[in-house]
Amino acid sequence: MTIDVSSHTGFDLFLDPDTLELEAGNRLKFKRATRKAKVLMSVLQSPNTVSPDTDMYHVYYLEDTPDDLSSILDPRGLTYSAVLLPPQIIGREYVKTNGHYHPLIPGTSYGYPEVYTQLYGRLLLLLQKRNRADPGSPEDCVLIDMVPGVTVTIPPDYAHVLINPTNELALMAGLYNGGFKPDYGEIRQQRGLAYYIL
Repeated sequence: MTIDVSSHTGFDLFLDPDTLELEAGNRLKFKRATRKAKVLMSVLQSPNTVSPDTDMYHVYYLEDTPDDLSSILDPRGLTYSAVLLPPQIIGREYVKTNGHYHPLIPGTSYGYPEVYTQLYGRLLLLLQKRNRADPGSPEDCVLIDMVPGVTVTIPPDYAHVLINPTNELALMAGLYNGGFKPDYGEIRQQRGLAYYIL
């Protein structure tokens, strides 16, 4: 039986909890990419407690859009994706995403923003403001409780990590500029953000 998350998207969207596929009818198509533990080893509190081939979370990229939606997103350089975190504990730490910063918008001194909306389940969103002079001492940390319908704009220069502290699936969607690559380097160098959620 599928889970209807349409009330928080503005279009028909369903999650199959058995196959973990997202279905949006004939209007949108998503391609799923699974993130394995091996890409998160440097940011986990206890990386030796999980096999590198363990599935950690899933990212759903917009693969095909109808013309009316493309005409809204494309001229603005926007794209839409979703992240699903199944329940899991690694050592004592709740499952999480890798975390990243966004690069600077060309011609400016601040990074790209992003808009997150919680679609299903509950996640914690950990934000950390970059200190360019001293990466080991962030300027600010914020923890936001994400429940269905909550929408948060990720401010420029804030790293962000999603954490599932529950025993159920949790699905979040993001709207952002599709023309940049996330910066994972600093987070990996620092072994994650300032806090591990245990």
